[in-house]
Amino acid sequence: MQVKPDPPASHDVPSRVGVSHIQASGLRAAPPKRRAGWLVYVSTVTIIVVLCFETFLIYLLPQKIEAARLWSAEVSRQRSEELVDSLRVRCDTMLDETQDNLYRQTVSMVTDELTEVAIYLRRNAEHLSTAQLARLHGDLVFLESLLGRIEDKTIFPSPDAIDVDARINNLLQPQE
Repeated sequence: MQVKPDPPASHDVPSRVGVSHIQASGLRAAPPKRRAGWLVYVSTVTIIVVLCFETFLIYLLPQKIEAARLWSAEVSRQRSEELVDSLRVRCDTMLDETQDNLYRQTVSMVTDELTEVAIYLRRNAEHLSTAQLARLHGDLVFLESLLGRIEDKTIFPSPDAIDVDARINNLLQPQE
C-alpha cells in the first residue's frame, strides 16, 4: 500500500496540513468461503422453488375451486335423493309394523310427502341451486327426526297426561 502526500493546492486554496490520501492499489476482494457459496446456492434454489409453487397455486386453485363447486351441487343432489329413498323405505317398514291408527295415519302422510318430494327431485334436480338443495336436505332431515319420534312413540302426548276436570274447575271458580 502506498501513501501519497497531499496534492499541491491549486488556485490558491490552502490545503489542510497533515491530511494524506491512501490509495488502495493491489487490494482485491477475498474469495467467498466454501460454506458461504453453498448457502447462497441453497437460498437461491429455495426462492425459485417457492416462486414456482406460488405460480402453480395461482393457476391451479381457481380451477380446483370451480370443480369443487360443480361437484358439491352433484353431491348435494345425490345425498338428497339417497335420503328420500331411505326415508321412504323406513316409512314402508313402519307402516307394516305399526298397529296404532293415529301413528299409521301420520306415517302415511309422511310417506305421501316423501313420494311428492321424490317425484319433484327426480324431475327438477338439475335445475335446483346448491342453496335450494341444502334447504330441501334440511327439510328431509327434519322429516327423518319426525320419523324417529314416531318410532319412539313420543310425537303425541298420552291422553292420560291431560287432566281436563281440574282445569275446568279452576276456570269455574270465582276470581277474587
